[in-house]
Amino acid sequence: AETISAPGSPLLALVDLVGQDAGTSGLRRLKDAQADLVAALLADGTTAPSIQSLLADLDDDLHRQAVVHVVSALERDGWGAPPVPYALVVMGSSGRRECLLAPDQDNGLVVADYPDADHARIDGYFLELATRLTRLLDEIGFDLCKGNVMATNPVWRKRVSEWKSQIDDWIRKRAPIHLLQADVLIDVRHVHGHAALTRAVREHMIASASRAPGFVKALRSIESDHTVAVGWFGLKKEVDDEDRDGVVNLKMRGTLPLVEGARLMALRLGAMETSTLARLDRLRAAGRLSADDHDYLVHAFDSVGRLLLARQVADIRIGRTPTDYVPVESLTRRERDTLYACLKAIDGWRTVTAEDLSL
Repeated sequence: AETISAPGSPLLALVDLVGQDAGTSGLRRLKDAQADLVAALLADGTTAPSIQSLLADLDDDLHRQAVVHVVSALERDGWGAPPVPYALVVMGSSGRRECLLAPDQDNGLVVADYPDADHARIDGYFLELATRLTRLLDEIGFDLCKGNVMATNPVWRKRVSEWKSQIDDWIRKRAPIHLLQADVLIDVRHVHGHAALTRAVREHMIASASRAPGFVKALRSIESDHTVAVGWFGLKKEVDDEDRDGVVNLKMRGTLPLVEGARLMALRLGAMETSTLARLDRLRAAGRLSADDHDYLVHAFDSVGRLLLARQVADIRIGRTPTDYVPVESLTRRERDTLYACLKAIDGWRTVTAEDLSL
């Protein structure tokens, strides 16, 4: 759009920052510059999924620069070069390319197979890489994951054959922790390194899960309490982490039920797509979603996403840590009416997917 490409625009300002300083301070400035870019894109009428995809591109580049920085530092410190090929992967909203402005880390390492006798040496290198990388990412604006979905955790740092065995265990055992971990891995996406390693893990995850309908049904069971913020008479308000009343968590009680339903319905088809919109497109093409329902859900995903992004920009500009909570009173009447209609559509989708996946 002209507004974004005009001289002095946030996008050009961000581009000017690239390459100026690859150190921690430079990477942090690149991350911080995203808020002004998002504000300009929203004002320009860009859809939320397009903005989120651009944020994913920018975040991917930050991850790659961070890895290069860490690998170079390891070599200078006597660790040598990476001993075997590896891949850095991301999961969660980053894996789906549906990034917001307050990301935490959801990352892992897929390492090429090597002899067991070399495990202490080789895994020691990648543990050090993961430790330094997650620390650097935290410093530049990607908070440490409270659920410990990071490459420092051996669950998310494995040889490719170990990844496949772990996936098989999750599908067979189906304990709650295994279901939660599998749910995260379904959104895995390659960011840096040897893409074939990521592809091997992703293809094994999708193919194995899609052949186990009981496993997909079990995955649905851990999401059953993820309700939508609608009641009989309007939006269902709640209290946020700072005890502010009258807010709605538009991620947990808005887009998440849509994301989860699309993920599991697409998984049953063995679909390799990771983004929610691509999964909805696949479901429509397969006859599992009508054209009208597809239209409603795409509109809902965009509308709720725009409200989320706008609120996070507003929070950043007043010095608050951005969250997923949106005060209902901050919305105009039209925005509230639109939001209610969108959440009703998502709630209907949640009912349909619950019935379908319970079969």
